[in-house]
Amino acid sequence: MEKKLLVLLFVIVPLFGYAQNWDGVSASYDWYNYPVNGEYVLSTPEDLKGFACLVNGTSDYGQNSFEGNTVSLGCDIFLNFKEWEPIGNIMSGYSFNGTFDGNSHRIFGLNLCKESAGMIVSIGLFGYNKGTIKDLYLNGSTTGVTRDPNNSSYRYGNLVGYNLGRVQSCEVRCDFGFDNLGADGSFGSNGPIIGGIVGENLGTISQCRFVGYIGNEIGISQNMSNIGGISGANYQGGTISECHSTPTIVIAGGSNQIGGIAGQNNDDTGIYDCLFDGNINATNTSSTFASGICAMGGLVRNCISIGNIAGDANTYMAPICNSASGVNNCYYVSSLTNTTGAGTNLTYAELSDGLSVKFESSAWTIQNGEIPHLNYANVPTPTFRLTIKDDRGITTTHVAEGIYALDFNSSHSEDGWKINSIVLNGESFLVDDYTYSNTVYVDKDTEIQIVYELVGTEIVDPVYGKYKISGRDGIITIESNGSNETAEIFTLSGRRICKLILSSLHVNFKVGQGTYIVRIGDYSAKLTL
Repeated sequence: MEKKLLVLLFVIVPLFGYAQNWDGVSASYDWYNYPVNGEYVLSTPEDLKGFACLVNGTSDYGQNSFEGNTVSLGCDIFLNFKEWEPIGNIMSGYSFNGTFDGNSHRIFGLNLCKESAGMIVSIGLFGYNKGTIKDLYLNGSTTGVTRDPNNSSYRYGNLVGYNLGRVQSCEVRCDFGFDNLGADGSFGSNGPIIGGIVGENLGTISQCRFVGYIGNEIGISQNMSNIGGISGANYQGGTISECHSTPTIVIAGGSNQIGGIAGQNNDDTGIYDCLFDGNINATNTSSTFASGICAMGGLVRNCISIGNIAGDANTYMAPICNSASGVNNCYYVSSLTNTTGAGTNLTYAELSDGLSVKFESSAWTIQNGEIPHLNYANVPTPTFRLTIKDDRGITTTHVAEGIYALDFNSSHSEDGWKINSIVLNGESFLVDDYTYSNTVYVDKDTEIQIVYELVGTEIVDPVYGKYKISGRDGIITIESNGSNETAEIFTLSGRRICKLILSSLHVNFKVGQGTYIVRIGDYSAKLTL
């Protein structure tokens, strides 16, 4: 009996090992009433939702910006891909002003609200930040984001929509797909601002990394849009430093400023010691600037661009920046024609010879034989072994880290087989269904076993209606009224060893010693011989 097992990669649904099947609405405040050593500790998605309600002023406890306080994570939190309302709202004036310490824990299953509502003009895990957000790993996937033309929502960042504070030592691995953001001209003179980590930055972003997709499926604003791997726009004294950006940015239509680090970088802002090694592709645009570090403007120092940039005839491409003003001591590997003169073109051999790159900064490790890398990122991302077995002994092994999506099904469900349970590292989770979709969070070597069962009403009494089933000396005997129904005999592992028509009143079948399942119509019996 064949049974099919499918395993799909998600970026990375209820999570094995975590009792966090959050409904997207429930909030808890026990952590607020009982701080630990003067610090507020969040341990569940309900706690995180309660924290958001407090900052947004929508809880029975009133509004709290947490200024002067620390809110920390006590463990990883899974948001179950429920639509998330941001922490902080510009229109209400409510911002987070304290310190949010992730303690190197992870918030995953983030799904940003699809459409701005209630005049929320910045969307992210945090909508409006004036405090410090640090040491956090964020993972999620958001698609189909649209904009209510009656509102003025236009800042989108996976971690922070609008940042006036500090974001440091955070890693964001998220996908962000959007539909028709202002293609009707509803943004007025402004297009959307979209960043992998922060939408619009007027504060500080340091030692952060982004890996993920940013792209549109339908259209984008007719007006100027700013899109960046770290921040969509860096304005009014904002600083981005020691950040590593590996985005895949795919933009179709509109007039855009796209940068591997930031889309727009104003003259009074700076990007320092950053690395871009992702991909940018702009098509069907009316007028677009696309660059490895920033599309236009501002100070750019000690940066490296080794990503790929492509565009149509209306896209102005540059390996560092489309303006040389303010660019100093930057390097790139690219076949693009550098019409701006910003940065120094090297080969990969020169970039890794330990001599050609001369940074005025201690943020980098430069040595012969290696492409320069940021010191804070010296520790490699771990990968672990994910082993999946079914009860027939079929084994598949994957290298994984983070969230894996699983899709299990019995290809012979029409024969009455279904999934009984899933066993994760020795702990059993009841499934009792023909198909099962879920995720597993892999932060160590992990083993999953799928246990199948034959469905039917078990024949407890050996004489049940018109059948009598018995077994002895390795022989199964089926007595019936000659109803011409089909009987099947299976091993416990699911292998069918016999299929016969009950055309006679008495049938014997020799199977040998062991435990077997006999199935007749909707009934099944388990016999040990």
